[in-house]
Amino acid sequence: MPHHKPSTTVDDSYAALRKSLHKRLVAAPTADEAPAALAEAQQVIDDATAPLVVRTACVSFACFYHINAADFDRAGTVLDNAPAALVTHERFSLDIAYLRAVIFNRKGALADAMAILEGVYASATTLGIPTTLSRASSLMASLCEVLGDLSRAERLYAETFTLKEDLGDQRGIAVAAFNFALFLDRQGLYDPALEYYHRAADIERSFDDVANLTLTMSHLAVVYARLHRADVANEVLASTNELLERSAPVLTAVAALVNMAKAFSLLKECRQQRTSLLRALEMIERHGVDTHRVNIQLELADLALAEGAADTSELFILESLHLLERQPDALLEARAQLRRAKLLVRRQQWHEGVSLATHAIQSCARLGALVELGEAIEVLAGIVADVDATTETKSFLRDALHQYRRLTDDRETRRYALLMSRMGAEHQRKDAEIERLRTIELAAANARLETMNAELMVLAGEKDEFLAIAAHDLRNPLFEIRAAITTIVQNVHELPPNDVRTICRDVLAAVTRMMATVTTFLTMAQSSSKMSLLAHESVSLSFLAQRAEQRHAARARERNVQIALEANEECWASGDVTLIDAILDNLLSNAIKYTAPDSVVTIRVRSDGPSIDVIDEGPGVPTSEVDRLFTKYPTISTRPSDTDESLGLGLYLAQRMALKMGARIVYSTYSDGKGSCFSLQLPRIAHTDVVPQQ
Repeated sequence: MPHHKPSTTVDDSYAALRKSLHKRLVAAPTADEAPAALAEAQQVIDDATAPLVVRTACVSFACFYHINAADFDRAGTVLDNAPAALVTHERFSLDIAYLRAVIFNRKGALADAMAILEGVYASATTLGIPTTLSRASSLMASLCEVLGDLSRAERLYAETFTLKEDLGDQRGIAVAAFNFALFLDRQGLYDPALEYYHRAADIERSFDDVANLTLTMSHLAVVYARLHRADVANEVLASTNELLERSAPVLTAVAALVNMAKAFSLLKECRQQRTSLLRALEMIERHGVDTHRVNIQLELADLALAEGAADTSELFILESLHLLERQPDALLEARAQLRRAKLLVRRQQWHEGVSLATHAIQSCARLGALVELGEAIEVLAGIVADVDATTETKSFLRDALHQYRRLTDDRETRRYALLMSRMGAEHQRKDAEIERLRTIELAAANARLETMNAELMVLAGEKDEFLAIAAHDLRNPLFEIRAAITTIVQNVHELPPNDVRTICRDVLAAVTRMMATVTTFLTMAQSSSKMSLLAHESVSLSFLAQRAEQRHAARARERNVQIALEANEECWASGDVTLIDAILDNLLSNAIKYTAPDSVVTIRVRSDGPSIDVIDEGPGVPTSEVDRLFTKYPTISTRPSDTDESLGLGLYLAQRMALKMGARIVYSTYSDGKGSCFSLQLPRIAHTDVVPQQ
């Protein structure tokens, strides 16, 4: 459904005025402030420069003020005099029509109200105006309930709630939940009613909406009292009273006090019931409004009759019926007739009692008001039991009992259907949540798998590359070895001993190169297999430096090179012992290889890194070639000091291993452009209370 969104932006001055007028004309009207507020509203209505949404709101406020005062003629006049700009507007004309339906509803012209609302509902659906659609569906639900079309009423209440949820209108959701709860409450579906009352209360509490929260809590108290949960009902009543002390608007406060009185009546707390009713009546008379006056007087009539004051009870009932002539309400009228029937029975006026009880039964059955219907049947049954009732009356009573049983069964059927629907919706919600979580987990697993596949492809590429390198670098020495051995075999008797020794030295050199190649690739393979199992542990650099010096001492002596160890202070870092050992072996091997005899290679441990520096006194690396040091097969002009050859992968692999554990190798010239310093810089650790690696 498309969303039709006319501009509703207004500046701060209009917003403040609208809020003020709503309070003084709708939320908390008073006889003193009403004339001035109505005049202000009319000024805005007549102001052609005011935003249409504000002018429509003022029409609504003025109209509702007169509706609440039961002055339906003035309410209609407000709509008749609405500016043409509103009446002809696509969206705001629907608001005017909705207000006319409200007037007809309050006057008791339910068919006229429903006819208007059907048109508003259809137009709002076609134009895609969800706000107007939800208002129309809400009032239509109420009318369907009064007209006895309870199935449609339930659908419309549920639809209104869904519309508000789709709009994301939290306050609207609270109102829709409250109205739906009220419907379920009236049908005796107390468990789902409690759920929707609580949903409304939670939202109202989050907004600190004292007015609506007060009303919702008062209805909750009645339901808990009906369910004989006196402890919870009393807690809710106490909370409602606290909210009333926070100055709830007069109409809301009166409605809440009436509900509290009903709860106290169910709890058999007659004194507190009377106090609440008189408090509500005093507020009504002080503010000059008639809202809820009928309810209050009927409850006071019940109390008076229970105390034996039949005449006082009759006065309250007659006054209620008089008010209902001006402001019809089918359910309230049925309640008034029921109370008068009880009064007539008390006076033994059987004939009149039968007539009123019969009328009350018919009205309550049509409205689906099961509680009142049960009371009316009980009154009529009492009359039939006490006097010689006519056959017609007895037959009517039997039919009423059958109808009551049928309505009760229908209610239980709808209760079951509603519960099953809610359970189905809950299952769907849970299934959707499970599917959502499963999708998230599957997506995460797929992402991890893709990452692993990418890493495996990189590793496979590296393996293929290194295997090709190994095949190339091992093939050449093998050719040399085969050629040398072939020469010896074919000329074993002719070759002089010196030539044989020379050829054997060449074979030994080739074998040495092959061993270096194999060692390099074994180190690479070992480090690659460990990358996912790195032990980021606390390591003693002084201990590792000392151990590296011991491993290379013999080779240094062979080349007449001295290794100096500078590791006097204890120094700790984070890293993997195996990789650090492999890196130090590479750096020390290179240092010894490039250092001339009678020179010194220094291993220095520094805590300011933390780092281990390997320093030699060789020729160093030209500045222009430093960037190529840690690449594969770098072209470096510096040559080893002896006949050893380099495969060209050692520093590349060493740097690769360092980076995998969060470290790095940094090159710098040692002194005056001579010598090299390779510094293995490692991550720091947070604590030093560790045991040195053994």
